[in-house]
Amino acid sequence: MVSFPEKNPLQALIEQGNGKAPLNIETAAAMCDWYARQLEAISRQINAPASGETVWASQATLAKRYDMSKPSMCRYLMAAVESGQVRVIRPGDGDRQGILKYNVQDVDDYMQQKART
Repeated sequence: MVSFPEKNPLQALIEQGNGKAPLNIETAAAMCDWYARQLEAISRQINAPASGETVWASQATLAKRYDMSKPSMCRYLMAAVESGQVRVIRPGDGDRQGILKYNVQDVDDYMQQKART
């Protein structure tokens, strides 16, 4: 579970015994700002790639990474996937099928192996 990085501004009011008092405009605005900052911080924590996390990339991204054309990259990826050395996912968006994504570490290992042979 992700915790809030900052202390809630209403906590001081509750500690002073004013926790059940009606909110004024300034307090409500402070609470909205606080929640917005907390949600942004949590979003950054969740969306940031953690160490050891699997990274996926499209064919176009991998072609740029290896400075080659998309058709050339496609041939490498087809061979790698057929040999079972590269994992593939197709993230969907409801009924739509997404673009194939390839495991970057698997592709790196495959390309290094190809460079040695």
